Amino acid sequence: MKKTILRVSLLLCFFHTFAQGNVGEFNGTFYPNPDVTYIFRDGTLTIDEFISKGSKRVESFKYLYEEDSKIPFLYIEKDGEFQKYLAIYSDDFLLLYKMPKSSPDSGGFWGRSIYDLFLSSTSFTTSSSYSDSKYDFSSGNLGDMTLFKPWVEGVSGVGKGEKIEAHYADELTITGFYISNGFVSYEKPYLYEYNSRVKRIKVSNSENSFSLEYNVKDSPNLQYFKVPETTDIIIEILDVYDGSKWDDTSINFILLESQL
Repeated sequence: MKKTILRVSLLLCFFHTFAQGNVGEFNGTFYPNPDVTYIFRDGTLTIDEFISKGSKRVESFKYLYEEDSKIPFLYIEKDGEFQKYLAIYSDDFLLLYKMPKSSPDSGGFWGRSIYDLFLSSTSFTTSSSYSDSKYDFSSGNLGDMTLFKPWVEGVSGVGKGEKIEAHYADELTITGFYISNGFVSYEKPYLYEYNSRVKRIKVSNSENSFSLEYNVKDSPNLQYFKVPETTDIIIEILDVYDGSKWDDTSINFILLESQL
């Protein structure tokens, strides 16, 4: 009986929140792809999809935004039901994940075109990583947007002083990078707060031509950091947000930016 009452209370809370118009930070944003554009405005998601020459399809859906253990979720109403998406976003792009897929729908919805994040494959090496017989949280995960596949440092303690080196495989010039912080899971959002997250970083390169320090927000949403033009970057962890259960510091993924 108590469980039934609890479930009813949660449902009432959910629909009360929707009625209050909790649209989060999405209101007024749009994310265009070559064939489809997502537009968020006043609690309505409009999907403008190109079908063929001179033909397109426009659909509109109500949506709700909420966070669970700092992990952002979008509830999008389709066919009378709310479908749940994990949403990683910034002003520049949006990644939507829906189970059972662990990769983003359509590869993501991009909001600007003057930069190219994926001209070439990227290479990451780290001063340590954590792996065991069940999980592989090694450096290669930093270039992978798949959920439940972060890089986790492998030293005793929270990993202050651990380093990440990154470059494009064909030595393209790097002009900046994005970080998605923490351990991100659709089914287990609590893992984000259980594990430590990056709080402050130092960024340099192999030639020591620059050294910059940045604060990193305690959020899985993509945060952008600009650097002088370089062919490689070295990211050093200076400080972390402590995990509520484990010391292990995690980064969901990193995207390098190369200006066209």
